[in-house]
Amino acid sequence: MQSVGYRLKHSSLHNKKVYMVRKYVLTDSLVVREDNPRLLKKNKFKKLVKSLETFPEMMLVRPIVINEKNEILAGTMRHLAAQELGWEEVFVIQVNWTEDVQKEFMIKDNTHAGDWDTDKLFNVFDVPDLFEWSVPVVHEVMLDSLDYSDITFRLKDKDAEMVTRVLKAYGKTLEQGLVNLIKNGKGKNE
Repeated sequence: MQSVGYRLKHSSLHNKKVYMVRKYVLTDSLVVREDNPRLLKKNKFKKLVKSLETFPEMMLVRPIVINEKNEILAGTMRHLAAQELGWEEVFVIQVNWTEDVQKEFMIKDNTHAGDWDTDKLFNVFDVPDLFEWSVPVVHEVMLDSLDYSDITFRLKDKDAEMVTRVLKAYGKTLEQGLVNLIKNGKGKNE
């Protein structure tokens, strides 16, 4: 098995020297993290298996990302598909990130496909972090639970006038304008 290492000259990962190693590993040596909050429905999983079967080179440009303990940070479903196909080895990128950076990456890398396991999402990750990382399901769940009649703003008079104008542009009432603005950024005329 050949591996190639890369050191990053510039990193925002807490001034820690980080590395990425690209290599092949045994498929069965990889560990699925218990805190992975993503799900893939059976029909989508079958399509993924078929995609990898007909185009295995895809794994070279979209490898599984693992940490130093061989825990999967990105590519859990591709790993499971590779197992389904009986592949003995898979191409990975191994990183030495902190646990906080690993968790952030797991979320940010997975916003484009699959479904969220909301129990794991809300019990393992901090909600403020999820908001900051723009996880759509968090916004939806939290907004659905809000009682907008209890929201109070303390603004200077000139700011209050501007906020009132903006919210009225987004809905017939201030409350509806706030809901429309937060949920989807669409006004009443869109």
